[in-house]
Amino acid sequence: MALCRYHGGFAERVAVQAATCVRIPDDLDFVRAAALPIAYSMAIIALQRRGELASGERLLVLGAAGGVGLATVELGRQLGAEVIAAAGSAAKLSLAADRGASHGVNYRDENLRERVMELTDGAGVDVVFDSVGGAASEQVMRCLARGGRQLLVGFASGKIPELRANRLLLANNSALLRRCSCCNGASRPAAWC
Repeated sequence: MALCRYHGGFAERVAVQAATCVRIPDDLDFVRAAALPIAYSMAIIALQRRGELASGERLLVLGAAGGVGLATVELGRQLGAEVIAAAGSAAKLSLAADRGASHGVNYRDENLRERVMELTDGAGVDVVFDSVGGAASEQVMRCLARGGRQLLVGFASGKIPELRANRLLLANNSALLRRCSCCNGASRPAAWC
């Protein structure tokens, strides 16, 4: 398998530099192998470059049982964060716990904001990885600790959130977007991602 920096990686044939090639382990099929660079690169860029997640901080992952969500849970834990997973079922939360989440919130059965604030003793979270959008985005903005960062990376709910900028301003928080050439069709240098 090869990792392509720009467009053309989904073609049947493509010319790449040897340094971009990675051997796929025998027990990993091509479909799963192809998903790994996308999920993990998105999580790495969001957590490290955009969110500047630091060891000891609290990370809330919305959609924690999806491919990108699980990658984010794993990487957040590896970076030393206390990870709170949010998903829509006990089975999904169990999967996130197996990947390193310290806590889980079932947003179908619990009030997301109230439960997160309870888990953090009222302090809130430092970083939110938000691939869900919609009402969940609006709720978790109220879960950010002072100086917190909400990383908007997708809208799986199908609804673009209407975030209240005054909440960001008053608590010295940030809402950061993660957009790159691999997902928006624009041709840009990798440094812009």
